[in-house]
Amino acid sequence: MYNEDLAPAKERNWGAFSIFNVWTSDVHSLWGYYLAASLFLFCGSFMNFLLAIGIGSLIIFFLMQLVGVAGVRTGVPFPVLARASFGIWGANFPAIVRAIVACFWYGAQTAAASGAIVALLVRNESLLQFHQSSHMLGHSTLELVCYVVVWGLQLLII
Repeated sequence: MYNEDLAPAKERNWGAFSIFNVWTSDVHSLWGYYLAASLFLFCGSFMNFLLAIGIGSLIIFFLMQLVGVAGVRTGVPFPVLARASFGIWGANFPAIVRAIVACFWYGAQTAAASGAIVALLVRNESLLQFHQSSHMLGHSTLELVCYVVVWGLQLLII
């Protein structure tokens, strides 16, 4: 199997700034901010908070380096590396595992974003009363509406 688009690039100009951008794009996410808020709340002091965020960010950086080194060295994306490791048909297994993880992560991001919107909306007194009085499927109707709206907006973007 050969595709000209997947051939390694002749010039690789990734420097420290490019790697820093990839690393920070993983750290700066909705879940990263949730983690930061909870650590800020539970760590006690500001220095403990900074230490925990710094150690966590370095762990993410080293894991990203470990996972991505083969692709960076060869210029080959994940599907091609999976074919080289597992064969043409065996590469379907890591692709399916990756897809399942992506589906769960999509749901988690949607739940987190809708929770943030609910937190903003309940600042309004009438929406707070609606949130407290109207329930469906174990959640408030406001939570479900926000979840469906965020889900729909994300589907438009994807």
